Amino acid sequence: MCDEASNGIQLWYLSFKDLVSPKFKSNAKECHIDKLGFVLYYTNQCPFNAKYVPVIENVSKDLNIAFKAFHLDTKEKAQNAPTPITIYAYFIMVSM
Repeated sequence: MCDEASNGIQLWYLSFKDLVSPKFKSNAKECHIDKLGFVLYYTNQCPFNAKYVPVIENVSKDLNIAFKAFHLDTKEKAQNAPTPITIYAYFIMVSM
């Protein structure tokens, strides 16, 4: 193990040579957002993810809670997400 995010996700690697070990970027390591409501980060790595975006959006409307979805469709967007798990990361922030 070479790194660990604040939510317990660990980064492991197998070194084949004397290379610098990988690390989480600080934004991913902290697993924190500053937006109130439901916030979803997702990729198309799982073909079912996009199907559930409108489901969560409808639930947020029913509950009168703000909703924002971020489709991570580039390497740069995924690397700058506030989570080390970019396949599907769902944040619920009801107060600050």
